[in-house]
Amino acid sequence: MASSSRIRSTMEATVRDFLQSPFEATDTGDLRAISRRLTPECRRQLAPRSFLLHLETLTPDNNFDNAHSETAFRENFKVCRVKWIEVVDLVLDEAARRASARTKTVVSYHDDSEIEIETCWFFELVENGTQIQRIVEFVGEEMAARKHVKNMTLLRYRKSINMALIG
Repeated sequence: MASSSRIRSTMEATVRDFLQSPFEATDTGDLRAISRRLTPECRRQLAPRSFLLHLETLTPDNNFDNAHSETAFRENFKVCRVKWIEVVDLVLDEAARRASARTKTVVSYHDDSEIEIETCWFFELVENGTQIQRIVEFVGEEMAARKHVKNMTLLRYRKSINMALIG
């Protein structure tokens, strides 16, 4: 069994790499960066449920996999880019192999407008801390709703929306 400090540093590196991956994917154009630190069977969930039901984008169980996440990012990248991501808080529980974080992300649009979104994350990691097996992403409702509406408006305008992503 690895030492507590080694597990802690591995978990921190895994979580930080995942949290920065949307910026890297924007910068390099490689959407696989988004799933690089996730197990193949990783399940992601967006919360709160009321936000998702209001947007009518996902069913209330709202679980999705890596492929769906990469497709959603690909759609978003048609109209916006991640300008920067700041990890504001990060808490690690080595014994439970869990982590939580709070991030601020600035998304810039091709029309030069920007939206800042605050998100809280909850992670379950594999035993050695090198991959994430479950994610709950708790979004700031007002700004995330604004981003969603703007994305959908711009994608519809461009006539390039993937309707399979919105239910």
